Amino acid sequence: MKYIITGGAGFIGSHLVEKLSIDNNVIVFDNLLRGSKLVKNKNIKLIDKNIKNYNDVKNAMSGCHTVFHLAAFLGVDEVAKNPIETMETESIGTFNVINSCIEHKINKIIYASTSGIYGKVDIDKAVQEDFQVSPSSSYAIAKRYNEIYLKSIYLEHKIDNFSLRYFNIYGP
Repeated sequence: MKYIITGGAGFIGSHLVEKLSIDNNVIVFDNLLRGSKLVKNKNIKLIDKNIKNYNDVKNAMSGCHTVFHLAAFLGVDEVAKNPIETMETESIGTFNVINSCIEHKINKIIYASTSGIYGKVDIDKAVQEDFQVSPSSSYAIAKRYNEIYLKSIYLEHKIDNFSLRYFNIYGP
C-alpha cells in the first residue's frame, strides 16, 4: 500500500513513518518548518511543500490509499503569537487534503486533533469521550472545526475518517 503522511517529519509523524515504511511506500508531505526527525529509507519519499498549496497536496496524493493528516502549525508560543496562521494552516490544509481525497478517490483520512478541544476540563479531571467540548485557543478551535468538517465529508462523500485527540505525547 501507499500512504501519505502530512506533517510526517515531525515527532508523531516520524514514528508513524518509521513503522509504516517497513512494508509500504510512504510519502511524507512536510514543509520542514520545525526541522525533520525522519530516518530515511528507500520506502520513503519526502515532499518539502506547504499544506496550504492545493496543487502540491493534490499531486502528492496521487496513488495513495490512506492519508494520515498530521500537518499543523505547532508550538504553544508560536500558536499564541500567530492565531491566524494557526487557523489557516488547519482549515486550508484540511480543505486541500479532503478535496485531494475526493479527486483521487482516497477513502480514508486519519486526522490528528487535540485534547485541547475539551478546554480546561482536561486539567481538572479525567476526560470521558462524551464530555462537552469547549475549545478556547485558536489551535483547539481550528481542530474542532476540522473534526466537524470531516464528519460532514463522511456524510456527503463517504470518506471514512477518524480524529485522534492527542493529549501529551512524549518518548524517544
